[in-house]
Amino acid sequence: MNIIKFSILFFLISAPLSSIGACWKLNNITGYEAFKSDGYKFEKGEFGIELTLIINNNSASVSANGQDSSLKYIPISPTMIIGVYSEGGISTSETFSINGNRVLYAKIVNDNRKNIDMTGAHSMVGDATPCSS
Repeated sequence: MNIIKFSILFFLISAPLSSIGACWKLNNITGYEAFKSDGYKFEKGEFGIELTLIINNNSASVSANGQDSSLKYIPISPTMIIGVYSEGGISTSETFSINGNRVLYAKIVNDNRKNIDMTGAHSMVGDATPCSS
């Protein structure tokens, strides 16, 4: 009976701890992007806003100014997520990976709409700092 009590106690203590994730503020994200409409010519690009990245065991989110992204994110590791979105002829995938105090970012957009084409690729690097408690 003591093993059962110990197991239950261990589960109750560890369950809340396992759900606590990691949080980073992402800034100064710059790099290169190429769009189909420009003949895939690489040009400098940047994010003009701060992003917040949160990774939990089974979930992840990216937000800007308190607004969550429309992409569905899944954690690949404690420091890497992949986001996907597909609707109305647009398919998007993006990856955020934290490496020390840096964030590595990659994004692909495939736009099959006839009148607007946002098909392109992005590859960028920025700063990652842990969120304040």
